[in-house]
Amino acid sequence: MIVIKIGGSLGTEVQSLAKEIAEISKKEKIVVVHGGSYETTEISKKLGKETKFVTSVSGFRSRYTDLETIQIMEMVMAGKINKELVKLLQKSGANAFGLSGADGKVLLAKRKDSIKIIEDGKKKILKDDFTGKVESINKELITMLLDKGYLPIICPLAISAEGDIVNTDGDRAAAAIASALSADLVVMTNVDGFLRDGKLVTELNLLQIEEAYQFADGGMKKKLLAAKEAIEQGSPKVIIARGNLDNSLENALNGKRTVISR
Repeated sequence: MIVIKIGGSLGTEVQSLAKEIAEISKKEKIVVVHGGSYETTEISKKLGKETKFVTSVSGFRSRYTDLETIQIMEMVMAGKINKELVKLLQKSGANAFGLSGADGKVLLAKRKDSIKIIEDGKKKILKDDFTGKVESINKELITMLLDKGYLPIICPLAISAEGDIVNTDGDRAAAAIASALSADLVVMTNVDGFLRDGKLVTELNLLQIEEAYQFADGGMKKKLLAAKEAIEQGSPKVIIARGNLDNSLENALNGKRTVISR
């Protein structure tokens, strides 16, 4: 079983990726998790809503998600992007089933009361933030869809115990799903994998990830953290590879990539 995390900006590359996913899904169970950060920012701009990114005290960058932002994310990610991917996969011959992590509590997350950030060198506390960390997966629902021949396409908006929709990090949500299903995780990104001093690192193990953080930028740092969480919680391996090629999935499984294992 494979969980594939793809970025939310739908270029022409996603069309060829959809064909590859549909082809492989004939012999392997696949779950797709997608992001949507780029498009959320673009639509927010058109709606006159300023996007604010913050850096946590541990050095991870994320979107500040107030109520208005989470509503835009629901519209863009659970609506537009999710259905675009469903359409592409249906056209490619896979019976795609789109849902958000809030549906059927596929992703149950704990909403953070506040987040601690660093701004202008000072520590600050932000409240009214609709972000959370995935705490449990509705494995039964995902497995049921797979067993009935559907290809689940999941948007990483989660639901909290209180019933709030919360924004979760797409890579870490994909990691939680992959580990719950004991599946390999393939993270598609816009570089060949984890680069150290400009050179591709083809293999990493859990012990090397902590050291690798200091050579990774914000986005890749999150992907390494997600890989660590996936493997610690039950994924056999995590692959980080380039997603904007004509044969992205074939390359990720057999070509230039970073493979992370225990």
